[in-house]
Amino acid sequence: MLVVQAGQATATREIDAMEIPDTLQGVLAARIDCLQPKHKLVLQRASVIGRIFQQQVLAHLSDQNGEGLDASLRELQRREFIQSREQQASETSRLEEDEYIFKHAITHDVAYGSILLAGRKELHRLAAEAIETLFRARLDELSATLGYHFERAGATKQAAFYLGRAAESAKATFANAEAIGFYESAIRQISLTEDPELRQMEGHLNEGLGDVLALFGRQDEARDAFDRARALVADAGSVWRSRLYRKSGLSHNLQRHYDATRSALDAAESELDRLPQTSSGEWWEEKVQVQLERMYLFYWQGMATEMRALAAKYRSAIEARGSAAHVGGFFKCLPYRSSPVRVIGRRKNV
Repeated sequence: MLVVQAGQATATREIDAMEIPDTLQGVLAARIDCLQPKHKLVLQRASVIGRIFQQQVLAHLSDQNGEGLDASLRELQRREFIQSREQQASETSRLEEDEYIFKHAITHDVAYGSILLAGRKELHRLAAEAIETLFRARLDELSATLGYHFERAGATKQAAFYLGRAAESAKATFANAEAIGFYESAIRQISLTEDPELRQMEGHLNEGLGDVLALFGRQDEARDAFDRARALVADAGSVWRSRLYRKSGLSHNLQRHYDATRSALDAAESELDRLPQTSSGEWWEEKVQVQLERMYLFYWQGMATEMRALAAKYRSAIEARGSAAHVGGFFKCLPYRSSPVRVIGRRKNV
């Protein structure tokens, strides 16, 4: 044992051996174990929230009252486990008033790893529910965080929902790599349950995944995603199934698979023709889009006669019922009817 007096450390008995952790993780784990139990518990629960955590969220996970929690956070700051924006550093400058950050990422990882697996699920569920309650106006912004917590909590339905929202947000901002990851995670969550109510969600997720994969040029994978989505659409003869066939056709056309493109567009029209209602805006929007894809198919094949005939047949319908984008796309095709030229670039998938 060592006794410190007047700044000097004196051994009260002979020291035969000392246990020194041989890794940085071991040193950090030893430091965490030396904390008072109440401070250690706060550090562990903060790690569940993330490397950056909010005190008001932590309060939902902590057994301590306000003053006790404040005292624990001050002690953890004093021991340099965590920092707030009051401590000047590059990583603290953007913190909000009640936010803290683990000083080092490895400290966060070691603290999280010290939590028993049996307790993690419940803590992640509590964190997710706290975020939902406290930040209702920011759920879209925090959808990836919520998806992560619900996934770790084993709440597959909620995880799929929020991961899907995160995927759509990433897709809208052309963060395509992130969108693919979120779509795949959401689909994986649904695969863990047999809830029939999630089939439609799974279909939309696969369609969104296919859209992004197509933008990435991963056409085979995109068509596989569209096929999976179509298999989940129960109603034969639906605008949704037609759209999925059309998107597969567009994917084939980008690779100049003309026969496959034609077959997919025929299937898309067949789905529309099975519907009893042909006057809805959604039906006409899809009908017009299929014809535009056919015009592009004819263009790439040099079939000017067929392209002119199709344009003459559907011009009035496109002008009357097509969106501004459809009408613009139609008139863009018209100059190409006489002789095809090489077009550089790719059209946006609609």
